[in-house]
Amino acid sequence: MAKIRAERSFLGHPRGIGILRFRHMTDSFANYGMMAVLVYYLLSKKLAIGKGFRE
Repeated sequence: MAKIRAERSFLGHPRGIGILRFRHMTDSFANYGMMAVLVYYLLSKKLAIGKGFRE
């Protein structure tokens, strides 16, 4: 039983941890990307830069 359990783990953690970590990484990437777009949009309005944003 211990041999089977050892094969199903990744560095001592269950295999599902890798899937959860990947999901968290992609979610964080999307959130930070949208935050950057929002900051760029707000700065373009404040500084009247334009850069393709129309009213």
